Amino acid sequence: MCKSQVNSRGILQGFFAGEGNVKDLASPHSRTLRIAQGRRLALLELMLHHFGVRFRYEVRGRSYCVSGRADLEKLFGLGISRLHSKKHSKLIAMLSTYKQYHHARYSTDSIILNALPTPKTAREVAAIIERTNARASQALCRLRHRRQVETYRVRSTNY
Repeated sequence: MCKSQVNSRGILQGFFAGEGNVKDLASPHSRTLRIAQGRRLALLELMLHHFGVRFRYEVRGRSYCVSGRADLEKLFGLGISRLHSKKHSKLIAMLSTYKQYHHARYSTDSIILNALPTPKTAREVAAIIERTNARASQALCRLRHRRQVETYRVRSTNY
């Protein structure tokens, strides 16, 4: 039963219902989903890899930890918390605290370059990457130094 990947979702739900918890710390705003295991378990790691979920095993805490919005949303989409109503509501509440998607370092540069077949202002670029004008100006300045952007305009000043 464990060898078939068809059953992976149900087995993962069972692991989480029995040994899982949702940690949402307010001060450093750390959001983590944990599945407690006394030692590393190849079956659990295989299932997490199968669904493309990044995780780490903490020896000191004796648990598998999943953090990061994309991975937490993958697990929520799999219905990992459906078997336990309190954990399910806690996971929904934790996911609702995210305000925006975070981009990997310098990934906004490629998004900006793909959006610039025609000239745009810094405000329009900020709307495209869903960040502030200051963040868009930083990225445009970086692209200007690499000579990938000829000029950009912020209000009445051309750079």
